[in-house]
Amino acid sequence: MQNTLSVHKKLPLALFALSLLALSLWAPACGVTPPTVTEEAKTEPVNKTEKTSEPIAEPKPEPAPEPKAEPKAEPKPEPTPEPKAEPKPEPTPEPAPEPTVDASEPLPEGACKPGESQACYTGPNNTEGVGICKQGLQTCQPDRTWGNCEGETLPGAKEICGNKLDDNCDGKTDAEDMGACTCNPGQTQPCYSGPQGTAGTGVCKEGTQTCDSNSTWGACQGEVLPGAKEICGNKLDDNCDGKTDTADAAVCECDPQKTRPCYTGPQGTKNVGACKEGTQTCKADGKWDVCKSDVTPQNETCDGIDEDCDGNVDNVASGQNLCSTGKRCLGGKCVCDATSCPTGCCNASGNCVAAATNSQCGANGVACVNCGQGRVCSGGKCVCNATSCPNGCCDANGQCQTGKSNTACGTGGIACKACPSGQGCDPSSQVCGCGPNTCSTGCCNSLGKCVSSTTQACGVSGKACQACDAKLANVCTNGQCQCGSGPSCKVGQRCNGSKCVCDSTSCPSGCCDGTTCISTPIAAKCGTSGSACTTCDATKADTCTNGNCRCGTSAACTGAAKCVNGKCDCGDPTFSQIKINNTAYAGTAIKVAPGSQVALSLAYSLSRPCSGSCTVQLAIGNATTGYGGESFGCAYSGIPNKCPSSTSGSGNFTFTAPRSPGVYDIRWKQDLLPACVDSTNRFDALDNGGSLSVLAKIQVTQPTCGSLTNSVYNVSINGGGKEATVAPGSTVTVKASYNVARLPSCPACFIEIAAGLVGGANPLGVGCFFIGGGGVCPNPRRGSKTLSFTAPTVKGTYYFRWGAYLEFSCRDALKKLTANPPKRPNTFGVLIVK
Repeated sequence: MQNTLSVHKKLPLALFALSLLALSLWAPACGVTPPTVTEEAKTEPVNKTEKTSEPIAEPKPEPAPEPKAEPKAEPKPEPTPEPKAEPKPEPTPEPAPEPTVDASEPLPEGACKPGESQACYTGPNNTEGVGICKQGLQTCQPDRTWGNCEGETLPGAKEICGNKLDDNCDGKTDAEDMGACTCNPGQTQPCYSGPQGTAGTGVCKEGTQTCDSNSTWGACQGEVLPGAKEICGNKLDDNCDGKTDTADAAVCECDPQKTRPCYTGPQGTKNVGACKEGTQTCKADGKWDVCKSDVTPQNETCDGIDEDCDGNVDNVASGQNLCSTGKRCLGGKCVCDATSCPTGCCNASGNCVAAATNSQCGANGVACVNCGQGRVCSGGKCVCNATSCPNGCCDANGQCQTGKSNTACGTGGIACKACPSGQGCDPSSQVCGCGPNTCSTGCCNSLGKCVSSTTQACGVSGKACQACDAKLANVCTNGQCQCGSGPSCKVGQRCNGSKCVCDSTSCPSGCCDGTTCISTPIAAKCGTSGSACTTCDATKADTCTNGNCRCGTSAACTGAAKCVNGKCDCGDPTFSQIKINNTAYAGTAIKVAPGSQVALSLAYSLSRPCSGSCTVQLAIGNATTGYGGESFGCAYSGIPNKCPSSTSGSGNFTFTAPRSPGVYDIRWKQDLLPACVDSTNRFDALDNGGSLSVLAKIQVTQPTCGSLTNSVYNVSINGGGKEATVAPGSTVTVKASYNVARLPSCPACFIEIAAGLVGGANPLGVGCFFIGGGGVCPNPRRGSKTLSFTAPTVKGTYYFRWGAYLEFSCRDALKKLTANPPKRPNTFGVLIVK
């Protein structure tokens, strides 16, 4: 390295050995084992300095080490051998004395003499002594090692432009170093950023730019560039194209503020009538402005001027009018007169009112007048009549008067009348006679005469006399009928002395709520013959009849019964020990044979057996959809007006099972009726009993093939189930399956399974599901068929029933069916006509 002292390669190794010697003396006293020297520690570091007493070596091509840094190959023993980095174990021992150097001892290789100095430089190669870069000085330390290089000047990070120094020591000063300085601060040069060829033309000129402190050229100052466009009339070439103002015709048509005459109307109309020229002015942008102040042809108006510039004043085409309806143009003005408004009048604004009104009345173009209150416009004139004066009368001058004065009395627009002497104009009737004006302290009787006020003719201020009702009042005070000092009594009261009272005389059919008569008693206020009103118990009664609390039309409920919707509700009974054919019912239908006799037994418990004069009936029967209601009888039947000693009991019934296979419901119905027959009739009238609770169920079984009995089942009416609702006279279809029984004793016979409707005045034959063959007895069989018929026209509930007949034809079978209809067990459907 140029100007770098030779290196004593063995000096670091000697220093390291001395450090280990000192550490070996100190470490045992502190309990520390001195480190061993490794192969790394034996690596010889490179020193970049040499003594000043030795000559400066010639440059060598060895690599430049980092300034002040230890070589990468230098050993790093633990603890560090340098005195400044000695380890400090805990607790801290007394510091070991620095090793002394005996001057008489020979210097180890690479060591220096303490106090000795030498020149030094740590900068890059080829920079020492260039520009501001220079050497420093380092001194040998007591430990015989060289200290830091002091006083040296190294290259700057970059060149500082304009300070006349080579700051980065590259041999170039300021702007000479073009890589760092574009220019020297404060330096100037001419500049121009406009289009080429425009500088010095017209207003365009160069500017000046100055080098700033960062050695960068600044903005161009003072230059003048071409304008966006030529400014007309300023006598300058603003866009620097060599043409000034109007010379640049593409930009400036004219000089600003210059004027010229103009006219925009049709040819031949200028200076005719109202038409005239205007003026055009050159705008600041050198363009002519629009023509102003010229007058061109306009629509003609009624003003005495030729606006359309055709040489004629106030003229229009035939059939047109310059004025509004009801006016005409005359002498340059629109006027309303008899010519323009022949059927109306001209109002204050000069307009024609063609249809005269009360406020603008007149005809033939005359000035309109206001008829005012009490008069109307009729035929173009103001008159007084019933229309204009409905609440008064018309005097001799045709003016409407109030009609309530003695000198002008009347109403409805009639001619006013003066009342004769002794009479006045009644303000109410507006008729001369007895009234407030003539009878202020009395009343007017039926003859129109004023009489003094009495109980027989009570009134004041000329009002009609009224006779006081002696039952309601006993005096007439200030024209008012009164009971004593109070007002007249109300209906249902009577005046007794000086008070209004309610009693049997004033309230014979109701009850008295204090002094008020309740003429139509209700449950909340019940009573009769003027007795004090009482309040019925809402749980026992809901009406009041003849002064008595009642539940509907019956007596009020007693005991635990409650009045619900006009009837005493007894609550539901409970049942137990239900058996069918001696088989206990457990919720599953019990099987029975078609048409067989069925025994039913049960036990019951009533919540309340009777209510006053009504009696509880507990009916039991078959109530099934498509079968209707069939009562077996009453499990309990109360006796009128007598309650039983017990509310529990039992019932036993025997009934015939239906002949059509299927499941049937045994239900119960509780009624408050006098007798059992009333309850069973209600039960039999049921269509399907869906509103009743089920007591038990039976299942009529399908017979086996070998023991078939005649029957009809699997019924579908109009595509639905066993029950249907239809309109009167409509078409009905009924589909069903059937069984035909074996007839072994019949040598040659016919058998028919016929169906019909019962329930109306006359049974109706529907048809036959099965028609047997002549001379051959049928074997047991099953089948199905659909019959169609017309529903009865009379509304009601009808029952489908079937029968088996030994006849030659279906017609003969239907005759037998209608003549002697089958019994209840043969029912297979219900038809409701409504």
